[in-house]
Amino acid sequence: MQSHLEAGSQVVHTAAGPVEYARSGSGPVILGLHGTPGGYDQTQLLFQEFTRHGFTLVAPSRPGYLRTPLSTGRTYMEQADAMIALLDTLAIDRVLLAAVSGGGPVALQIALRHPDRVSALLLECAVTRRYVLNLTRSNRLAFSFLLSHPGNWLLNVMGHYWPGLIVRGVIHKAHERDGALARSMFRHVMAHAGKVQGVKDWLRTLSPLALRKVGLENDLEQLAGIGSWPLEQITAPTLIVHGTRDAEVPYGDAEFLAGRLARAELVCVPEGLHLLFFSEQWTALRGAELDFLRRHAPGLSA
Repeated sequence: MQSHLEAGSQVVHTAAGPVEYARSGSGPVILGLHGTPGGYDQTQLLFQEFTRHGFTLVAPSRPGYLRTPLSTGRTYMEQADAMIALLDTLAIDRVLLAAVSGGGPVALQIALRHPDRVSALLLECAVTRRYVLNLTRSNRLAFSFLLSHPGNWLLNVMGHYWPGLIVRGVIHKAHERDGALARSMFRHVMAHAGKVQGVKDWLRTLSPLALRKVGLENDLEQLAGIGSWPLEQITAPTLIVHGTRDAEVPYGDAEFLAGRLARAELVCVPEGLHLLFFSEQWTALRGAELDFLRRHAPGLSA
């Protein structure tokens, strides 16, 4: 798997240090930022669809993930500057920013520190304020096991051969008090081969964890240390898409950010989970995102 990952990307040396990235498509540039854990491959999985509609996707691995060393940027301020250094190296001026989950804080820092480089900001189920992973003792043990090589291997085997177990677990975490709704969503996901394949593909973007663990551990430290950022200074038009039943990043993060930004549009996904593509409204949501990007991309009209 490691050789496959390396074949799909390249490493460039920027003013901030080495950065791994992949580039695809043509047209206005989207700089995509993956979640926690992740890598350039996760960004491709989540945002590659936009390249079929006249956009270029630049998908870096954030520091600590895959072949981008943590020394390139430990804090989210440093990571924001590192992403701009990548754009400088690639001779890219302005971009559309698209970030998911744990990539949210880096996107916000880019918009704060380098507003002249950002045409618009798209956030999917993104962290926008201090985030602390609170686990019970039993959950800590399970989490530690999943971070181990055997646990990571088992998760991928389950996802490949029994994806329904993964789907059921994700849904149960968000809908444990509403069995009827959980069963309805489970049937919806399992009835769509594309969504089931999406689960398998998503699990692959978490492996091998040995190449992502440094970034994950740093992210958890940095997320817990997020302070009071002057978010009201962000001037870029921002589309915030978030599910009301997100069990990983609370919907309150979306409301918090929308209340701080002058040019924010909040798209609420009723009963939506952290994996937004589970939603029955997913096609319409992606269409709304595409319309937003077209409205704010230089050289394109909606």
